[in-house]
Amino acid sequence: MAIVCANPRTRRNTVNFHPFFDGMLNELMNTATTRTEKNTTIKSSYPAANIAEEKDRYLVELAIPGLAKEDINLNVEKNVLTVSANKEVAIKEGERVVRNEFNYFDFKRTFRLPKTIDTTKIEGKMENGILEITLPKKEEAIDKGPINIAVS
Repeated sequence: MAIVCANPRTRRNTVNFHPFFDGMLNELMNTATTRTEKNTTIKSSYPAANIAEEKDRYLVELAIPGLAKEDINLNVEKNVLTVSANKEVAIKEGERVVRNEFNYFDFKRTFRLPKTIDTTKIEGKMENGILEITLPKKEEAIDKGPINIAVS
């Protein structure tokens, strides 16, 4: 079983709406919550993720520029990995934000993990705005390759 990200826009028989409505739908699908602060609407989005499978592990990368490793929370419970962050966005006195598209300071993203993951050995590393999460496979789940069997 693999960790899978699905993109409904690449499926067959997808209905294409007018570009205006596509933009609205994309914005709705990529926005977790909306809050108002000092008459300014700030959208709370979740970061994009890349997931790769290697022989002995999965690798999850999340783009979260502007956050430090201290701002990030990683949690695993019942084979669900939760990545979250909550950092106050400072709005300067007298400043009015006209458009804010890259606010990743308040998000929660979950991934259902296969039972083949060794949850006791999960590691997270933050570098250059990319959070890299290593999900090692259990020893019995690692493909050892072909085995030659002697015929007697």
